[in-house]
Amino acid sequence: MNVYRLFYWDGGKKSVTLEAENEKEAIEKFRYDNDKIILKIEKAKKKFSFKLSLKPFYKLDYPVLISSFRRVGVLLKAGLSLKEAFEEVDVKNRLVRDMFKECLYSLERGRNISLVFEKYAYVLGYMAPVVIKVGEKTGDLAFSFETLVRIYENFFKNKKEVLNSIRYPLIVFMSVIVSFNVLVVMVLPKFEKVFEKLHANLPFFTILLLNIKNIVLNYGALILFVVVALSFLFFFLYAKDKVFKLKVDKFILKIPFIGKMVLFSQYYKMAFVISVLMNSGISLIESLTLAKNSLNNEFLVLKAEKVIEDIKRGKGFYGSLKRVSFFDSASLKIISAGENSGELNEMMSQVSFYYKDKLDFMIKNLNAYIEPFMLLMVGFIVLILALGVFMPMWDLAKAARGM
Repeated sequence: MNVYRLFYWDGGKKSVTLEAENEKEAIEKFRYDNDKIILKIEKAKKKFSFKLSLKPFYKLDYPVLISSFRRVGVLLKAGLSLKEAFEEVDVKNRLVRDMFKECLYSLERGRNISLVFEKYAYVLGYMAPVVIKVGEKTGDLAFSFETLVRIYENFFKNKKEVLNSIRYPLIVFMSVIVSFNVLVVMVLPKFEKVFEKLHANLPFFTILLLNIKNIVLNYGALILFVVVALSFLFFFLYAKDKVFKLKVDKFILKIPFIGKMVLFSQYYKMAFVISVLMNSGISLIESLTLAKNSLNNEFLVLKAEKVIEDIKRGKGFYGSLKRVSFFDSASLKIISAGENSGELNEMMSQVSFYYKDKLDFMIKNLNAYIEPFMLLMVGFIVLILALGVFMPMWDLAKAARGM
């Protein structure tokens, strides 16, 4: 994303800085908010700035969003204008309601609604504005909204499956943590007083648990503050520093299981958007450029940019993907076959289904991956608790006899 400085006249010469892919998009974003006379536009350097917004904390109701998109798609197919279709959407969810209000405002001023979807990409994701842009280019926004319904239905289904998979392990884990705190804070100190009276030494594991208790009671607030501060710093740098985000995104892809889920999700997005765009008659390079914007992993975005540069130099799609290791070998063979046969759009659709199936399989089997890890964690905590609580009881008689 480039940064542009736009100069305009408003009782005097003023300027504003905007992020956009090109000058045309920067002008469109400026026109979304005002009608001032533009004097000049130039490329600018990206400044490091701090801005805190409460928008990410607004809740998005996916069933309401899906229902709204489906209604708009049906109304557009029935022959209603886009303005009339948006006016029919009346929902209670704040985010969805505000988004459609801004869409109406944008239409009344003769502007693209994709700019509104870009504004809400922080919660909708980056695929929504790309799919809407396709509809604006092809003149078939009904198809775009139907596509978004399929995307969000699949996303909501996967989200529910993930939550269902981790709910039980999390309940068990939290129960063990609560039990651990109760025993350490309320039970073990009584053993400590008894052993002090008997002039006996506490077992190692009991001392370990008591030390943990003292650290939590004496420095708990400080530890919590440090954790919150470091978390805030991490997310701030991730949002503002491109180099830091690149390193984090690259590391995420190397994490066992999680890395594969992220990779399959990003590959699915890329292949799906390319297939939709090419089926709509958009060129490969333009499809790749728009599809790249649907990715939110900076490491994969850089790979996609290299692919686009290679194709602009006249290299083949398959060769460019293979050079940067974008997609696995099975997908590359499908793409190669599609490129050679002239059915690349159909083959990209097959690739998107391939990664969607792989992602769905991993999500459905998430519980099977989590359970062993959670059992080991719970078993370890229970073992420490058992040794810390029962060993003093076993040694209590010896200590009494020694007195």
